[in-house]
Amino acid sequence: MSPFICFLLFVLSQKADSFSSRSVGVVGVRCSVRDCTGDRWSIQKSYFVSPPPSPTKADSALFAGFGSGSSTGKKSSTKKKQLPKLKAKTQWDRYCDLKGTDKVVVGVRELDQKEWYTVGKIRSKDNELTELSISRQRALIAEHAKRLFPVQIQQGAVLEWGYEVTSGEWLVVDVKAEEGDSKGIEKCFGFEGVADRGSGMYCHYKDGKIVERTT
Repeated sequence: MSPFICFLLFVLSQKADSFSSRSVGVVGVRCSVRDCTGDRWSIQKSYFVSPPPSPTKADSALFAGFGSGSSTGKKSSTKKKQLPKLKAKTQWDRYCDLKGTDKVVVGVRELDQKEWYTVGKIRSKDNELTELSISRQRALIAEHAKRLFPVQIQQGAVLEWGYEVTSGEWLVVDVKAEEGDSKGIEKCFGFEGVADRGSGMYCHYKDGKIVERTT
């Protein structure tokens, strides 16, 4: 091989080196002159894969959010405050202790239905917490409603809560009213369900007959 051709291959290999150093995953050929004796030249060829360039700050910002973890910013706590679970016997006792207050008839109905099912009565301190008392005691009311009306109220039915006014009409209660609840407010109202002989719930006997616990 002539010296000119060897020199040309050497120049081309340097160009390939320069190109591959700026490329990602490009295979190039490196040629170098090992020895020269007269007209005889020996060429060594080596193959290589150029490594990918290191990511820049701009690249990191571009892919932020796509699988990249971020250490900046703290997770905000959205856990809702848990209200204490009410017990049927405790709320019944509180209902009886609120003597002299109005007895308000409460009930439920299935969503988008017209028929109301009377479930019991509630009392509240100074007669001022009617809707809040229904909202906070809605689990007790719903549970007793399914006990009284197992056929009419299907399992998993979506319910609405309400109370009967003087005119005989029913008013629907927004059960989210409890969001303004304060600690210990459940002591200011109570619930008494319609007596259920089958389960014995809310049954108060006198002389062998079921009577109301309080007047």
